[in-house]
Amino acid sequence: MKKVLLIALVAALVIPVFADDALVMPAQVFRTYITGAYATVNNAYDNDGKTVDISSNAVTVFNMGAALEVGINDWITGAVQWAPGYNVYSKIDGKDKANLADSADLFVGAKLQIVGPKVPVQNETFRFAV
Repeated sequence: MKKVLLIALVAALVIPVFADDALVMPAQVFRTYITGAYATVNNAYDNDGKTVDISSNAVTVFNMGAALEVGINDWITGAVQWAPGYNVYSKIDGKDKANLADSADLFVGAKLQIVGPKVPVQNETFRFAV
């Protein structure tokens, strides 16, 4: 029984690591995203974990984000992602001086395909990327 629980625990921790596909973008191909999100908050949780109505202090936010990805070569994709981005508009009812107009962190990264077609370790059946 302990072995089954150990295998289930290891599987639960390892499987999410492979949630993304192992594909990279072709060389010299760009992909851009612009996203908008509108959110309102009318409820909150009190100290006991129960939902309470806060419509007198409702929160409204409009956020814009963006991303740019580029295929550097056939096995490396570079990315700059700004999500959630910048709060273009925000309002908190009953709080005239409160402001949520702030920006989020910028993510800069790369995805390298190590096993697959047109990569250092060529294989048509399997793909592996980090």
